Amino acid sequence: MQGQNDSADDARKLSGLMRGLKVKVNLIPMNPIDASVLGPSSWATVDRFQQILLDHGIATFVRRRKGNDIAAACGQLAAKNLASLHAAPARGRVVAQL
Repeated sequence: MQGQNDSADDARKLSGLMRGLKVKVNLIPMNPIDASVLGPSSWATVDRFQQILLDHGIATFVRRRKGNDIAAACGQLAAKNLASLHAAPARGRVVAQL
């Protein structure tokens, strides 16, 4: 997430935690969600983060976004459904506040 866990320092800290482990890291960039104040990292930031991990010998892959162009990406549908739950009248049923 932009400004939350995408800095070069974050990448170096993660590589330190992974040092000596046989792991593969999948970087999954956040999808933009209108209902969230958080935003996705730029592709340049994701690429820089990946390169730092690779430079430290950590196999790292970037998952590309799918469905974002039609607001059907991971997290976007859940946010849309959550918003409609809060907007709908309860009609005798319990609506949980999340």
